[in-house]
Amino acid sequence: MKTLRRLLPQLDSTSKFAHRIQDVCQNLSDLYGIVANADFGWAPFEGRQWWTDHACDTAPVTGNSCQQLSDLYGLSPSEAQGAAPQAAHDFWTAHSCSTSPKPANNCQRAADLYQILPNLESGFAPPEVQSWWTGNGCSSTPSRTDLCQVVADRFGIVADVTFGAAPSDVQNWWKVHGCFQRARGYTPIPG
Repeated sequence: MKTLRRLLPQLDSTSKFAHRIQDVCQNLSDLYGIVANADFGWAPFEGRQWWTDHACDTAPVTGNSCQQLSDLYGLSPSEAQGAAPQAAHDFWTAHSCSTSPKPANNCQRAADLYQILPNLESGFAPPEVQSWWTGNGCSSTPSRTDLCQVVADRFGIVADVTFGAAPSDVQNWWKVHGCFQRARGYTPIPG
C-alpha cells in the first residue's frame, strides 16, 4: 500500500487534481447537508474530518437542507423517522423541518442510499434504518448493480489507497464485499 501511495499523485487543494477533491466535497454537501463555513449538517465524524482536511468549500445543490432530508430519506411532517440515520433525524427536529419528499418510493430511496439487498443484507444502513425498512415491509433493490462503484464515487474511495470520506460502517461494508474500485475520475495507478 505504501508503494501505491507513492505512485499516486498527492491530492491536495493546490494540485492539478483539485477538481476531483471538489467532486467529493460536493458529494458530501449533497449527502449530508454540509455548508462551507456554516454547518456540518448531519455528517458523521469521518465526513467532517475529510471535509476539514481538504478545505472543502461547497454547499448542497438544493440549498434547502430540510428539503434535502425529505428527498434523501423520505422525511415529512407525517413521517418523522423515514429511512434517516439518527443524526439526520436530529437535524430535522432541531431545525423544525416541515418539507415533504418529491414523489418517489421511500423504500427505493433507502435501497439506493444504503445499498440494501432485501432478504440478503442491510448494506450499510444504521440500525434505526434497518428497523424502519423491516417495519415498512420494503423489498426494493438498488437501482444500480455496480454497488462498489456507486460507493467509491459517493465517498471518494480509491481501493488500497484511501477510504476518502467514507464513514466506518461504509468502510466495513467495502471490506466485506471485497470491493476494488476507485472513484471515477482518479487517474489510473501506474505500472
